[in-house]
Amino acid sequence: MTVDYNLVIVGGSVTARYAAELARRLKARVALVEPYAVTQLPLESVLVSSESEILALQAIQHAPSGDWQDRCRWGQTVIRQQSQQQSLSSLAMLGVDVVVGNAEFCRRDRDFGVWVKGAKGTSDRWLTAHSYLLCPGSVPTLPPITGLIDVPFLTLDDVLALKPGQQTVALNGHSLIVGQSARSIELAQALAQQGKAVTLLVESQQFELGWDADVSRLLLAQLEADGVAVQTGTQALQAKWIDGQVWVQTTHRAIAVDHLILATQRQPLLGQMNPGAAQIEMQDGLALVNKKLQTSNHCIYACGDAIAACLPPNQMRSQVDVAVRNGLFLPTRSQHDSLIAKQINTVPPAVQLGSTEAEARKQWGDRLHVVQGQVGLTNRAALEQRSAGFCKLLLRSNGTILGAHAVGGEAGEWVGAIALAMQEKITFQKLAKIHAPSATFSELLNQMALDWSTQKLQRDRFRFNLLELAMNWRRDWSNSR
Repeated sequence: MTVDYNLVIVGGSVTARYAAELARRLKARVALVEPYAVTQLPLESVLVSSESEILALQAIQHAPSGDWQDRCRWGQTVIRQQSQQQSLSSLAMLGVDVVVGNAEFCRRDRDFGVWVKGAKGTSDRWLTAHSYLLCPGSVPTLPPITGLIDVPFLTLDDVLALKPGQQTVALNGHSLIVGQSARSIELAQALAQQGKAVTLLVESQQFELGWDADVSRLLLAQLEADGVAVQTGTQALQAKWIDGQVWVQTTHRAIAVDHLILATQRQPLLGQMNPGAAQIEMQDGLALVNKKLQTSNHCIYACGDAIAACLPPNQMRSQVDVAVRNGLFLPTRSQHDSLIAKQINTVPPAVQLGSTEAEARKQWGDRLHVVQGQVGLTNRAALEQRSAGFCKLLLRSNGTILGAHAVGGEAGEWVGAIALAMQEKITFQKLAKIHAPSATFSELLNQMALDWSTQKLQRDRFRFNLLELAMNWRRDWSNSR
């Protein structure tokens, strides 16, 4: 059967536009279906998805100056600039067939494809392709709090004013943030650093979020130092509007706040695409995929918000690379999440790569070597007067890197070398031979290499004694000449 395209991308997110550009550069004939809700306003309008939240919060943290509303407007400016860089007009110039309308999978006679109900003034279209890719936008989910719909609340999109034409909120008074995610942590710190009264509810007993325990403890200490009241092991159960305030009944007590903020996970807009007609298996509103990012219908791939909540942008781009190439060529590539760094954009930022210490210890036991260095010992930290932070490496006896965890200035930059070493199976000994330029945070890796060699030597008693004997012999031999 002859089809119209090599790849049809059902979009509505920054990830979808990145996928369309990549596929077109691989000389594929590509159609990008953009939902009417996104494109009914000017093309510079914000694509509301996980990438938008992450970039906006980063912009707020690094805004030049101003109060909270000024910083939110700065975040909106950064988002608009990103949208312009990947505008529909630029994609069309590359040769991408941009189709505006709402997509739905269906069958027409014996053919399977996407029926696009066109926007006002445009006709409907029937699109067929060799492969399809789901990269939809997403919306915030609402937690199961009794009475929530009867009280005023804000989602993270509302706080950041990501929707076109939306006004920023001053957030004066006391704010309660519900949601255990990287975004809730970043928002809580950003508000506290602006002098706002903030309480963060964390459902688990420990402030871990799937991160290494040492990283979690340092993040908790940093939030409390910034003025955030963190309540661990606490869940919001009920909400009521009493005397001009929102009263939230938690596991332990009732809290009166001026603003209830829901920084929860996001839900992809997949339901309107009729996934049942495409025989796509779903779980909790997300598409189930294999390591090749194929859904249960192997000609349909999915990535980004469609398959998981709150993924970092670098992981989404990695997924796009795998899904697009598998869809256009033979599906031989697999997604390896363990080699992709996760980051929490706090001040200082936190980065995690590979296994946590608890996971590695469970697998390797006493054969695991843990090497840790303090950011404050680098020359760069002394110059910038930033002493908080550390880097921890999990190593096998042969120097293979199992995991890396870092908190500190530009941690996302210098952990990139470790990610490359893990991907190419370069041992830490070889990585440490590259001496970083003076007054950079990368110097920390060289300091840790010295600790690693010392630690390894102390574990090998034979080599330790032999080296000590050799040094004694050299001294005695020198004296006898």
